[in-house]
Amino acid sequence: SSDPLLVSNTIATFDNGLVNAGSSWLFNSVANFKNVVQNSGTITVINATANLLAGGTNSGLLTLQNGIINGPLVNPVLGTIRGNGTLTSVMTNSGTINPMGTLTFQSDLLLQPSSTVIIGLYGPSSNDVIAVNGNFKYGGTLDVTNLTGFAYAYGQSFQIFQFTPG
Repeated sequence: SSDPLLVSNTIATFDNGLVNAGSSWLFNSVANFKNVVQNSGTITVINATANLLAGGTNSGLLTLQNGIINGPLVNPVLGTIRGNGTLTSVMTNSGTINPMGTLTFQSDLLLQPSSTVIIGLYGPSSNDVIAVNGNFKYGGTLDVTNLTGFAYAYGQSFQIFQFTPG
């Protein structure tokens, strides 16, 4: 499909994959894409699972709100992945990753030199987290922002990456 997609409260299978340049939504659903998913627009996954059976490329905005992405995904320089949820396959990132809460990678996360990771600090014991349950290779830029203006204490630390080598 090359048209924007809305999948809500169902299980759907798409034989032709998805070429998205607009806004597509998956809400309380399971979507199975048998062919490649290519996003240059916006895809929002809310309480839903997208199964990328042939993989995918995100050069737009992919937002997860308790969403799950199954299948290999590449996030090139122009791509942004933000939100909270889980990506289950090896992830190669050259773009931007911006967790909002905890963003979990169930396999390897490879951050290329062009990568940007944006982390928000919300208070003395509250911050965004990237959790990796595989190998973790870090490259690129780390942008950490105090989003609430709280006062830092001397010696205070924040765990922004959690990883367990696979």
